[in-house]
Amino acid sequence: MNILQINTHDLDGGAGKLTYQLHRHLQDLGHTSKIVAATKTSRDVDVYGIVKRPGLNSIKKRLENQMSLQYLLRCFPFQALDQEPLQSADVINLHDIIGGYFNYLALPKLSATIPTCWSLHNMWAFTGHCSYSFGCD
Repeated sequence: MNILQINTHDLDGGAGKLTYQLHRHLQDLGHTSKIVAATKTSRDVDVYGIVKRPGLNSIKKRLENQMSLQYLLRCFPFQALDQEPLQSADVINLHDIIGGYFNYLALPKLSATIPTCWSLHNMWAFTGHCSYSFGCD
């Protein structure tokens, strides 16, 4: 089975470490496992970093903040739906999709195309974009 995991990091943070451990374990079991990470720090050839265009991110971030459109101007994963490694995935496992790289409006199209599960490592998905609800308004 071809399994693709998507996370903010490939090695950093709790979700990043868990994502990478799961990736290695799946490979040990004989599956094809790949990771797409917003920030790639490993040298693993099965981990793909998202290409960021300099300068454009600051403009997008300012617009998103002014208009309360958090991450809605981001291109990933829309730009990658017809590219590797998304195209060859049998299953997608989302981890942390926070961090300014993932446009969550792509979830319906992504999950309609490829079976998708989302591992919730924090409360971001149901708090209105706060990782944890402590003092979050």
